[in-house]
Amino acid sequence: MSGTQSGNIDPAELERRFDELAGSDAATREIALRAMARTTPVMARRLAALLDAHLRHADEVEQLGASARSALGLFDTEALVGRELDGWHLTEVLGRGGMGVVFGAQRVREGVRQDAAIKLLSIPLFDAGAAERFRHEALALARLDHPGICRLRDFGRSPEGWPFLVLDRVDGAALHRYAEAKPLVQKLSLVARVADAVAAAHRQLVVHLDIKPENVLVTPAGDPVLLDFGIARVLGEDGEASATATVARWLTPDYAAPERLRGEASTVAADIHSLGASLYRIVTGRTPFDLAGLSVTDAVARIEKGPEPPSRVLGTLPRDLDAVIARAMHPDPARRYASAGDFAADLRAIIERRPVKARPDSLGYRLRTALRRHPVVLPAGVLAGVAILAMAAVLAWQAADLRQQRDRAEREAARASLASRYLIDSLEAINPKTRSETGIGLTALLDATEERLRLQGTGDPRLQVDLYLQVGRIRVSLGEDAAALALFDRALELAQGEDSGIEAVQQAAIQSERAGSLRAMGRLDEALEAATHAVALAGERGSARIFANRRMAQVLEYMGRYDEARELVQLSLPLLEPDNLTGRAGLYNDLAAIGLAELDFEAAERGARQAYELYRQAYSEPHLDTTEAAWRLAAGLLNQGRAAEAEQLLEEALAIRRTLYGEEHHLVGEVMTVLSGAQSVLGKAEPALANALRADEIYAATLVPDSPRHVMTLGAAGNLLRDAGRLDEARVRFARGLQVARKAYGDGPHLVTAFFVQALATVDALLEDFSSAHDLLHEALAMHEALDASDRTNAMYIRHSLASVLRSMDDVAAALPEAEAAWELAQALLPEDDAERALVRSELGHVLLLAGQHEAGREHLLTADQVIGGEDSPLPLVNRIGHARAMLLMHERSGGARGQADMQARISSLEADRPSAAVPPATP
Repeated sequence: MSGTQSGNIDPAELERRFDELAGSDAATREIALRAMARTTPVMARRLAALLDAHLRHADEVEQLGASARSALGLFDTEALVGRELDGWHLTEVLGRGGMGVVFGAQRVREGVRQDAAIKLLSIPLFDAGAAERFRHEALALARLDHPGICRLRDFGRSPEGWPFLVLDRVDGAALHRYAEAKPLVQKLSLVARVADAVAAAHRQLVVHLDIKPENVLVTPAGDPVLLDFGIARVLGEDGEASATATVARWLTPDYAAPERLRGEASTVAADIHSLGASLYRIVTGRTPFDLAGLSVTDAVARIEKGPEPPSRVLGTLPRDLDAVIARAMHPDPARRYASAGDFAADLRAIIERRPVKARPDSLGYRLRTALRRHPVVLPAGVLAGVAILAMAAVLAWQAADLRQQRDRAEREAARASLASRYLIDSLEAINPKTRSETGIGLTALLDATEERLRLQGTGDPRLQVDLYLQVGRIRVSLGEDAAALALFDRALELAQGEDSGIEAVQQAAIQSERAGSLRAMGRLDEALEAATHAVALAGERGSARIFANRRMAQVLEYMGRYDEARELVQLSLPLLEPDNLTGRAGLYNDLAAIGLAELDFEAAERGARQAYELYRQAYSEPHLDTTEAAWRLAAGLLNQGRAAEAEQLLEEALAIRRTLYGEEHHLVGEVMTVLSGAQSVLGKAEPALANALRADEIYAATLVPDSPRHVMTLGAAGNLLRDAGRLDEARVRFARGLQVARKAYGDGPHLVTAFFVQALATVDALLEDFSSAHDLLHEALAMHEALDASDRTNAMYIRHSLASVLRSMDDVAAALPEAEAAWELAQALLPEDDAERALVRSELGHVLLLAGQHEAGREHLLTADQVIGGEDSPLPLVNRIGHARAMLLMHERSGGARGQADMQARISSLEADRPSAAVPPATP
């Protein structure tokens, strides 16, 4: 006799049959059940009962007669109120769930009254199967001891055989109801605490499998408690099959991971997904998906597409929250957070305005979050390794220029011999004494050649144009774009003269070179015009057209027009023969460079990996081009959090470059610099600093003075020196970098220049040189307005910092308008409960107090204190101490002795928690 005929029912088979019939019409269900009754009558009866329970309302089930209830194993819930179970008196019905009814209960022993909650299995539809699930809940809860998890106190059975659990009674509101009117910071904090509880369960190998806001109660004291482990399982123990075969109605599809709905084995990743979905509900006020009326298959497909980003639902939500939820709810379990603890850590990072692991670790992102964390005093650890990559990305096109120049030189070997003869003649024109005593330098050679070209010419316009181009390209490689542009302009003038005989493709090459130098000098409109001329002159095919396209792409990339830049590079790919491996690799390398500039690190990785593989096919021996692709590939990997892979690639590239060029070459230093960034991310502080310093020495020794390429190593070394606490040495590097940047890019605003201005402000703040910080902040504000006037958030932080610095310098009159401007921006940009908005408001209150406007200052400070003054404030200690000092001043001005005492105690407590490393106070 089969198992179903004998009365034992396979839960997995029952679920499969239930899924097939639950969504069908009544006629289909009747036909199927009648057919099943002929072969497996026990299964048919139990399935019919389950479908009835599924399709009817709860009140209809309650209205069943006593005989029907008995047949189905049901009890009369209301009739049980007043009964006793093992000495517990059932006082009221607290709630109903998928598997049980929860009663309030009391017990009095020796005059001591105890309150509890008793969960009674209400519908044991598969008899032993349902009871077994209830037993699993008891087993799971028995393993757990955490304040955020409802504690199991006892387990038993009623005289009728109904199993029950005795649990701690938790009175409170469901998480989504409690959090509804709370500020965002508090919502995130609540969910982070729930994640802490889930992480504790996972450490005991228990997965919950039904996390949702309704299963979390928040006590009147504000403590969230996780309930209902009814379908939980213990990892590695028997019962996984039953856990994955859970009847669909016991799950809440809105919060369930797709693998759960597919019936696959579930791990901690399923709970991570449910945490993400619950967070979505808490912060947006709605569930992440509308699954009403969808089949299980359609619901899974909808969930796998991901929810609408929360910032689109509510424009006030930060983009970091989008990234956190997207990672937690990723359709691939392997791509979610590794643990609930990591999920909680990212929520706290949002609260504290720190970078989240869910987002790429880019320079711009880290800088924005750093400014939000420390508007007055930037932290010492900001931009340690990743800034190197961003700085290198800015210069990446310049490195590509060198490769292209070398290729063109190889293709023009015949004409180069004439140019060489001309350069030898130039050598002879230099003072022999100078040559013998100091050695002939490249700059002197170039100066002599240019002078001879200007005075004597060559007698051949084509050769003269070639020489102007060659000398100009060397100037570009040395970072002397202004001098190079003058040479390219002379070449263009010659080429456009009457009877010059210069073909259109050669004129295209001149315009391409002009575009490159104009771009490097920040004259982007002129660069775009020159590049447009180059494309028009280059013809439809050939190397001239490819070079013109690439140059145009570089200009567009600098202008932030990434899609257009990418399209131009992609249009160039079909112009190359399939066997031109190096040419194709170069274009893929360009795509990688665009990806880095766009902070699309997956695209950067794809392009660089294709370039890397093509170069390895093209070259049988180690080659510079291969290391160039490896460098970009490493950058893409590093910014995706794959620092170990990046480190290995960079070490291989470094070994190749040392073999090709020896130790003293800037191309070796280039890789060492990026390697130091990877090592810094991996926590290898000592080798990171050693590589950064060595690279800086190599650049200083091998590049011409003031080469803009030197800024990369200066920035990297300065960052790591600052993080090591060597502030004076760091300041020397940053000051030198700023000097080079200004010489290379002019006194106007430029990305590299802005970087060094910000870096100097960081160090000067740490050194308590507020006067210098003041000047640098003014310069930073001017650059902000010139480079990106739409970024009002950055303007808010700069003005707030200016107000703080001016107040520190006792210039209250100048501080007040800056504080008011910052507050006006904060009101427009930040939600009311935002901690940074409160900090801006606190600064305004402090300045108003000093300006004699006591009542207005008091109002701002007291309101700000509601956010900043709590123990769960997300702000760093330096800002909380500064606010507390402002509050102390307020109480001193009002004469409130009790308030002064409280603030003194708060300051002492905060100071005790302060790190031992010297960090300047936010207020003097």
